[in-house]
Order: sequence, then structure tokens, then C-alpha cells
Amino acid sequence: MPSAFFHFLTMVGIISHLWVDVTINHRTIIQPSGISYINGSLTVTDTLTNQGQLYLEGDLINEGVIDCDSCLSGVTYLLNTRDQPQTIRGSQPILLHDGILDNSGGVQLENQLQIANTFTFIKGIVSTDRSTPTQFLHFLPSARVVNATNKLHVDGFVARTGSGAFLLPTGDGSHLRPMGINPSSSSAMVKAAYINPSEELYPTLPNSDSVFSYTLSEIHTQEYWKISSNATTSLTLNWDTHSQLSTWIQSVDSLVVAGWNGRIWKNLGQAYVEGNLTEGRIQSFSIDLKEFEAISLGKNSFEGERPESWISFEGSLFRNDVQLDWTLAYENYTEKYIVERAIDRRFFQNIGEVEATKNGTAQSSYRYVDPKIAEDSPVDALYYRLKKVGLDAAYSYSSIIEIGLDIKANVNLVLYPNPAITTINLELNYLPFNTRLQIFNSLGQGIYKSTVIENQTEIDVSNWPDGQYYAVVKQEGYSITKKFYVYH
Repeated sequence: MPSAFFHFLTMVGIISHLWVDVTINHRTIIQPSGISYINGSLTVTDTLTNQGQLYLEGDLINEGVIDCDSCLSGVTYLLNTRDQPQTIRGSQPILLHDGILDNSGGVQLENQLQIANTFTFIKGIVSTDRSTPTQFLHFLPSARVVNATNKLHVDGFVARTGSGAFLLPTGDGSHLRPMGINPSSSSAMVKAAYINPSEELYPTLPNSDSVFSYTLSEIHTQEYWKISSNATTSLTLNWDTHSQLSTWIQSVDSLVVAGWNGRIWKNLGQAYVEGNLTEGRIQSFSIDLKEFEAISLGKNSFEGERPESWISFEGSLFRNDVQLDWTLAYENYTEKYIVERAIDRRFFQNIGEVEATKNGTAQSSYRYVDPKIAEDSPVDALYYRLKKVGLDAAYSYSSIIEIGLDIKANVNLVLYPNPAITTINLELNYLPFNTRLQIFNSLGQGIYKSTVIENQTEIDVSNWPDGQYYAVVKQEGYSITKKFYVYH
């Protein structure tokens, strides 16, 4: 095919249609009103900035810079009217604002393709070499994926950098097997590729027969995910009939997420699970992924027992102390909780430990007090998390909570136990003069009224009817309402 060389070119409100291979060897800009059709391949050896629309039928080779001018606009269409596969390659990564794949032949990605805004699947699969992790589709912090399905996904490595919930559109070319992440750090990156060991092209599951932590009995050998990450996050895995769970377990209650660290498979927990043996999803506890190379589904060692699950982790400022409260259900293989504190959500330090009760048949609740921390503090807020350490030394993290250190701005009312049986306890972290308490039933009728003179108040509810109640505290222009229940 003939070729054309572009020197400095600015396209403003024009349409260009090129039936040749194109090489750009000087800075070229496609302006927002510009539209360019290239029926051959495109090679960039200098700089290409696409702010308009670029339609490419051939391969894309980058030996220079392909950017999107601070990513304000620009759509690149990867398409082929003959449904011939396209290749994206070169020595330099490629940055697109929006990318659209509309080619049933798909795209073979031999480079890093970065997406700043959206990547939309219309037709085709993005494929990468699983033995070359430097070749991947990379979603930047504000980017999102549109229209991932069994026929539209990434067959290979896909990554995301940034904080917040995201679903990595991984699969094997015929099945979408996504991985959900939710890191808190804006610099966190998670890269993953789905592996189906039953297909000859894919490697077998590492050490799936023998090397388990104390709390794992088996690993699901039908599928797993290769992973590389610097993030602390929970992981959400899905399954369907393709996963064949019914040949492996009898109930999803025994499922956990498992991680391979190069030496041993570790139990990463079950924060929640939903669905049945045909389809469903499971979420792990928040974990530090840096040590793990592979992720799979695992079976809890404690047959007949549900895996541990977080119910709550909360904190409040009480006088000058920070008070942390957390509750777990089915706690049976945790040894201790390490309380960690930071001033910036990033660099946490150990400030204390709480031994676990190992109450596997009921809820386990804990409290830790960080004393006098609000006195003369150089910061306005602190961040806390819990490191849950298992009997096998495997660990995972809770979510991160923020505690403001301005007492008046963080007035907090704590009610416990909730539901109450005979008494309800009220705790206030800030108690100025003339603090008033009223309690209303579900019909809005006032049934209790008093002036609060102590930070902790106990109220007898043994003769109150079962039902829902509201405690209202008023003080210095503040009004706090909390709901609680009474069940005898």
C-alpha cells in the first residue's frame, strides 16, 4: 500500500480521507472539529494529538508520542470494514481520551494503551499476551469502560490506576470474568488477567493441590486471575455456569477469596457473598495486594461454619479521645486486630492490638480508645484502619475511616445495645450546659424527656413496647437524632 508522510498538520473543521499508510514525523494536531479517516496503518515517530475524530482501519504503531492534549477531547475509532484484526504496537505507550473498538476481528495489543475518559466496546475483543504484563489496556483515574460483555472485553491484561470502585473487564475471549476493585489511594494500580487453566494455552493454577494456609481447604481449579498491584483494596469475583461451582462445593457459604503469594495460598476472607452455585459474586476483605501473584476462589477450612464477615467499623471523638468500635460475625480464625493510625490515609503506624474472642457462632464486638489524641493535635483529622491477623498469620484490612478532631464539629451520639432489651445506653462525646434529651416512638409521640448531665446515660426500657424509637439530643444549636429498637 502507498504511504504518506505528514509534516506539521493542523486540521480545523475539515474531513480528510487517506487510503494509504500514514507516517507522522512532525507534530500533528487533529483539532476538535477535525475528522480524519485512515484506511491503512498509522505510524507516529514524533507527536500526534487527537482532539477531534480519528478513524483507523489498519495498525497503530507508536515510536513517538500519542497524547490527547491534557485529555480534553478526542475520539479514536479502531475499526476494519473487512473485520481484519488490528495491532497496536511500538516502543512507546499510547494515551487516548476516548477509544472505541468497532472491529469484529478485534485488536491485538502489543503495547500499553492508556484511556483517559472512556473505552467503548461495540464489536471485538482486545487481546494481550499473558506472558508479557507490559502489554495491557490501562484505565487512568477518571476513565471508565462501556459495554463489556462475554463477546466484548479484554482477553489478557487490563489495569486501572486511581481510587474508588471499578470493574476490570477481564475474560478469556469467550467469557467475561471481571474483577471488582475499590482502592482508597489515588495512586493505586491493579493489573489483572483472567486465566482458564483448562485451555492448553494457559498455565496451570500454581500449587493448587497442597500448599494452603490454615483456614483454606481447597482452591477452585477451574479459573483464576493473575494479578500485579500496589493497592490495598477489597476484591469482588463473579461466577456463572462456566465456573462449574456445583462440581466443587455444596453451598456458597463456604466460599472465600484466596490469594497466592508465591509460597502459599492465603485466605482473603468473605466480606459478603450473594447468589447460588449457578451464578453470584463474593467480596474479600480489604487486603494489601502487593504480596500476591494470583487470585482465585477458595473453600473455608471450617466445614459447616460461615466465613468471618465484617458488620461494622466506626469511630467517634469522645471528649479528647478517639473511640473505635467494630463488629464481626462468625469470627473463628482471627487471632488479633492491630489498630493503625495515619494523618494522610497513606502511611499508617501500629498504635495498639486487641485480642480476638474467636466467637464463631455469634457476633463479636470490640472497642479501642486512642487517648487524648485531640489535645494539641497538629492536624484537623486522623485516619484509622484495622489489620485483622489470622491464626495462620495471614492478614487483611478493614476500610479506612476518618475522624475529625474538632469536638463541636464532630458531636456524636452513640446508642447501645441496639436493639435494646432492658436498658439503652447513650454516650455523648461533647456535653455543654443545658443538653436536652427526648425520645419518641414510631408514631412521633414523646415518651421520655430529661436534661443530660453526664456523658453516659442509662435508660430503663424494660416496660417499653417492642418497636422503633428515636433519640433526639439538643445542645448549643446542635440537634442529633439516632434511631434504635427495643425487642424483649
